[in-house]
Amino acid sequence: METLDNMFVSNWSNVRSSVPPSYIQPIENRPGNVISSSCKAIPVIDFGGHDRDYIAKYILKASEEFGFFQVSKITTTSLSHSLYIFRMLLISEVVGKYTQELRKLGLKILELLCEGIGLDQEYFCGELVENPALTAHHYPPCPNPSLTLGVVKHRDPSIITILLQDEKVHGLQVHKDGEWIEVEPIPNAFVVNIGLLLQIISNGRLIGAEHRVVTNSSTPRTSVAYFIYPSPESIIEPSKDLVNENNAPIYKSMTFGEFRMNFFNKGANIEAELLS
Repeated sequence: METLDNMFVSNWSNVRSSVPPSYIQPIENRPGNVISSSCKAIPVIDFGGHDRDYIAKYILKASEEFGFFQVSKITTTSLSHSLYIFRMLLISEVVGKYTQELRKLGLKILELLCEGIGLDQEYFCGELVENPALTAHHYPPCPNPSLTLGVVKHRDPSIITILLQDEKVHGLQVHKDGEWIEVEPIPNAFVVNIGLLLQIISNGRLIGAEHRVVTNSSTPRTSVAYFIYPSPESIIEPSKDLVNENNAPIYKSMTFGEFRMNFFNKGANIEAELLS
């Protein structure tokens, strides 16, 4: 099986006039109609204009219903400054500062989610979040977007993922209720999605939603993703605080190293391997 990295359109070595055969998706996987009405929009949560209880409530609701949300009005000076420069040029000093600020944002989101599902606020302060990764993806224009995908349908093998989208170019789509929904690019906002690991830890209460990236024929798109991963030895299982005789664990217990190996070996069939 090809890894996700090998499926990125951004890995094409040259600009092409046609889609290479290895990138052409089966008919059933090709991009179809996308829902863009306001009733199907991914929730946007204003971090700057509401109190903690309001933010916690709507982060939990979005994570239960969509597995995705956007956070807007991130107003800390250091993050705003880093974000501006980061868009201009990827340099080590800025990347370092940017990741530090995203770690703070990620831990804040996880703390709020812990409050919502009944876990200790410091549940994610140790080895479950100690191995983050930052990746940048560039999608060049595609000669025939109807035949291929920038990234195939998948769930992230992370605790959560924080994505900086291109401000002007659509591409990210989330699968919900049998439909693909566009994630609208919003300036100075981050897209946050629940990873499959957090779905397991929450015993299925939070959704590690399927998503994909589509291409377009005219405009390149760049995104930067911050993945919060555990250490390889971390035990991934439904939290003991969330299971009891009335709420049995849905998923098996395994190390993150074992989970990651299963994830890349099984692909779309991974969930069958995780069930208790």
